[in-house]
Amino acid sequence: MERTCRKCGEAKVLELFVKNAASKEGRRHCCSACACIYERTRHRSDEEKAKAKVVAAAYRKNNKEKIVARRAAYYQNNKKRLKAITAAYYQNNKEKIAARRASYRKNHREEARAAAAAWYRNNKTRALSYRRNNKERLKEYAKAYYAKNKERLNLDARVRLRKRKAEMELA
Repeated sequence: MERTCRKCGEAKVLELFVKNAASKEGRRHCCSACACIYERTRHRSDEEKAKAKVVAAAYRKNNKEKIVARRAAYYQNNKKRLKAITAAYYQNNKEKIAARRASYRKNHREEARAAAAAWYRNNKTRALSYRRNNKERLKEYAKAYYAKNKERLNLDARVRLRKRKAEMELA
């Protein structure tokens, strides 16, 4: 059985094509000679890519202000389109984004608590005035949160109570 190589265009015996289990016919679309040439050039181009990365990093380091200005101008000129793209991505990937955020919060809980405490120390008057000015809204939020998470909160309270009793018995 013969097959035509998509790289060189020659008709060759099927055994001259590289095996590929993912392919429909079980062989790659190019012959083994073309595959060998492709792999050699690909590896050579990887070295060139590495050199290009170094050059690009140097450019970014030396032209930070220029890059920031160009990005800001692009954003200003394309604000509506970029916001639409972001909103569409969020709508299509809500579960994925929520899972990523939950994972991050779980893995960085202590850092988040430290940051929140630092913010509170630096903005204590602002936080207290917000609470004073929004008492009713905060009460409604707390009621809604409790209603939504009642079972979990009660379970957490029971666990804390058991821990305290165990600690008192040990002391």
